[in-house]
Amino acid sequence: MPAALALSDPSTDLLEAYLSAMRGLDRKTGRSTTQEARSFCAKLERSGSWEQLSLAQQSDAITKARSFVSWLLVTGRLTIAAELMTDVDLRLGVVARGHRRETYAWFVAAGEQLRLPPSDVALQWNALMKATAITGISPDRLRDKDFEAAREAIIGAYVNRGMPGSGRNMSAIFTRLRLTLFHCGQLNAPKRASTKPLVAVSGWSEVPEPFADTARRYIAQVELSLRPNTVKHIDHALREFGSWLGHNRPGVSSCADLTRSDIEDYKSWIGARNGRYTGKPLNRVSIKNRLINLHCFFDRVTEWGYPNPPQRPLIFTGDLPIIDKPLPRFLDDAAATKLMRTSRADPDPLSRLIVELLARTGIRKGELLALIVDAVVQIGSAYWLRIPLGKLHNDRYIPLHPQLKDMLDDWINQHRPTGLRSERLLLENNKPVSALRVSTALSRLSHEAGIGHVTPHQLRHTLATQAKVRGIASGASFDGVEDRRCGRELAVLD
Repeated sequence: MPAALALSDPSTDLLEAYLSAMRGLDRKTGRSTTQEARSFCAKLERSGSWEQLSLAQQSDAITKARSFVSWLLVTGRLTIAAELMTDVDLRLGVVARGHRRETYAWFVAAGEQLRLPPSDVALQWNALMKATAITGISPDRLRDKDFEAAREAIIGAYVNRGMPGSGRNMSAIFTRLRLTLFHCGQLNAPKRASTKPLVAVSGWSEVPEPFADTARRYIAQVELSLRPNTVKHIDHALREFGSWLGHNRPGVSSCADLTRSDIEDYKSWIGARNGRYTGKPLNRVSIKNRLINLHCFFDRVTEWGYPNPPQRPLIFTGDLPIIDKPLPRFLDDAAATKLMRTSRADPDPLSRLIVELLARTGIRKGELLALIVDAVVQIGSAYWLRIPLGKLHNDRYIPLHPQLKDMLDDWINQHRPTGLRSERLLLENNKPVSALRVSTALSRLSHEAGIGHVTPHQLRHTLATQAKVRGIASGASFDGVEDRRCGRELAVLD
């Protein structure tokens, strides 16, 4: 039998630590297991260090000593390049369950608190151990910078394989893992920051510089007094007009160069332009809003004494399209009853709660998304729903129907995970529900009820109509629904 390879003292201590860890798990530590680990240590000593080996040599060394290398990786004693992850499947998540029992128990407990399925906990744990193998940092000490670096390296290695869909599954797992670690308090953000430049920055590249400077200065001022969504629309209108100038009016560099003919040509262009998402011509409301934003911009930069203001009025009231004013849409009693009956029979608790909240409170979709978990308050013997600041810059209380109160209690106690780093009431997959999720749930249930497409705002008008018909003052149940709207609704019913 050949003599055992002579190892240095550090390598001998490392080998003994590995064998001791294997015995603690009742794993085999026979001659083959010991020899594989000893050969690996000897190879590192001959080369000088792990980094001195080529990727091919590292892959070969890992293949011949899988158990030993896996132990080194999950305990932070060795780090490897992400490229090796796709060449050698080490199943680090399985190995780490035994060698990092306390850390694994912590992660499983976190998954149970978030109500993650065991299969997803296993996938996330395996991805977390891959990150440890890349960075050498303990799973419970991984922070944003190192997590993102490991994520990029691992996904990049999978993508480089060149197979269709390579990296997509791993990217999805890391997205869920980030959310889990965020709720555990390890990471500072539930999702990674976008790497794309903001359109509010990059969108000015085709705009004449003097016009862009004036427009950005104006936007910076209105940001202090207007809501973010309003500022977003103003920014879009000015960028769109500025880009049109850059492409069609090379002689115009600032507001002072604008003439009435420029505005007329722009009106013709925007009237024939198709919407970005619909592929159809812009509706009159969109065109009117763009022209209003431009009109306010021209007036205010003149009044505020900005450099190179318009030399004359450019947009007039007659330029604004006349908007149709149809009566607010609402559901009749039969359609409303069908929707509520279908909603209560739906197996999805979130969809049921969404429809009940919209129908019984008249809440706006944006206000619904902003509800917090302690939005239900008791005043006297009655329960009320506190609506956060919304479109009208005020918060208010709405009396809760007993059935809706029971549904909210059931949602909070049975379906919404506890211990999350979010105060939002409506959460799905441990993150806030999106506006699309609300619209999709309502649309699905309305079609199942056989009443066609229904929007959240229709339920708001429906409640307003029902309140007026029954002689209930609108302010008693919800605020902000104008009497003129309710009056027009009553005119239809009479």
